[in-house]
Amino acid sequence: MIELATGESGGARVFEENRLPLEVGRGQVDHVLDFPGVWDRHLVLSRDEEGWLMVAPQGDAMVIRGGERIDGATRLRNGDTLELGSVRLRFRISSCRQQPLRTLETSAWLILLALVAVQVLLLIRF
Repeated sequence: MIELATGESGGARVFEENRLPLEVGRGQVDHVLDFPGVWDRHLVLSRDEEGWLMVAPQGDAMVIRGGERIDGATRLRNGDTLELGSVRLRFRISSCRQQPLRTLETSAWLILLALVAVQVLLLIRF
């Protein structure tokens, strides 16, 4: 997930995963960021062959990740902050949602408890 880390909209998601590649900038792009210093076509978010999220500056646009300028397509890591003009974007891997397993877990504990009870009864009888 890429979220906006600047301004009143801080925390707002910038893109949906199923819409890649995604062009970001101020002009005729997929996602408009109307902030000072953002170019009309500033960067492109895409996936590489292995499925990792990539960021690529367009033309001579400056994109800074962790204090260092990105010159070409670069793989993003969890927690990376991108600066383009006066805007900051934060990349985070979304947490997984676990399916509720309460019924299955309760059943497993009841079966184990029944097995222990049977073993105790067998030990008492013999």
